[in-house]
Amino acid sequence: MTSLQLPLSRSQMHALGKRLASGQRTDLEDLQKLESILSVFGVALDKISSEARRVLEGRTLAVTSRVKTTNTIVQKLQRERTMSLKGMRDLAGLRIVGSMSRLEQDDLVALLVATFPGDSRPPRVVDRRHEPSAGYRAVHVVVTTSDLDVEVQVRTELQDLWANSFEILADRWGRELRYGAPLRSPETAVWPGQARETTRGQLLAAVVLASDTIDTVESGVAELSTFARGVPSETAALKRAHQNRSATPKELFRRRELMLQAEALAGGAEAAAVRWQERHALVIRQLERLTTDVV
Repeated sequence: MTSLQLPLSRSQMHALGKRLASGQRTDLEDLQKLESILSVFGVALDKISSEARRVLEGRTLAVTSRVKTTNTIVQKLQRERTMSLKGMRDLAGLRIVGSMSRLEQDDLVALLVATFPGDSRPPRVVDRRHEPSAGYRAVHVVVTTSDLDVEVQVRTELQDLWANSFEILADRWGRELRYGAPLRSPETAVWPGQARETTRGQLLAAVVLASDTIDTVESGVAELSTFARGVPSETAALKRAHQNRSATPKELFRRRELMLQAEALAGGAEAAAVRWQERHALVIRQLERLTTDVV
């Protein structure tokens, strides 16, 4: 694998990050240095993106990539003063979105970990489904090539819908919302002139609640799928024991119980899928309505 060489040493990058984070006027030379660093990360991103698209070929997934802008990096350094430029793990990022279940999301993350073992350090998985940031849920996989980090975001369709809706609010009400900062002017009406006005604070609470609803829906489907996966395998093992005349009466009873559960599961899974689709459509409609024409 061809090595990618950064134009600055570790100490030079650290010093550059300190200058950018100082809040003082950024000079053109520092911005040019930052651009030269990002160009190298762009090459690393292209390599990771090409390989990811190869292993994901044939799947119905949306794959996009981006390198952070200089302005976004400067803002992040100024906002998070303990962060170093060299320590940023998301200078280059890949996003994978698909209509998938929680278990399929886990399988996709496992595939990425196996595909990018890392030439200098192993991939690091950050599961934001269990510890969301300001309501944001997804799974991030930080992979490396030539000692350069590329962050791969894996989102379900609903997780992506929520993130995009929240981005709309953050763009209009302040980017700091994405990092858990207090909402500005929470009492301001979102849709002025309505008989019953909704405030920014109320709408933001509703959107965060939608994130919890999405997690509940996806977690419920995952639990059902896990149970469905386990029943057939246990039933098959007990069936083999019976055929070999090694099954105890207790095992025979368990086999009959599992077979009844499997039959019930077939009908229950179908009903659950219908309910999930209904909740799926409801959440989408609510988010689209909530983030349309807000003030």
